[in-house]
Amino acid sequence: MVEREERMKKMNDLTLFENVILHCQMTHNLTGTREALVAAQKEGLVDFYNQLTSAGRNVSQLMLSNLEDYQTLFDVEIKKAPDFFHQQANAKH
Repeated sequence: MVEREERMKKMNDLTLFENVILHCQMTHNLTGTREALVAAQKEGLVDFYNQLTSAGRNVSQLMLSNLEDYQTLFDVEIKKAPDFFHQQANAKH
């Protein structure tokens, strides 16, 4: 049971970390992951060891829990990715 909880925590941490990188890419108009990581460190969202700080966790959790408030707060717009199945159905051969 403890092993399963540890795996879930790691998966959750990875999702939170990915959202922090996405946040920095959007707010700083960056395309690269490395540049976004540097921005996250400068903003205090990630520490020297590339671990999420409490501020990074808060930003990421806001993205996950209330996307509308997140977009308003940071003046960004997250566009929905195109649906894979919809693309396949409409593809011309």
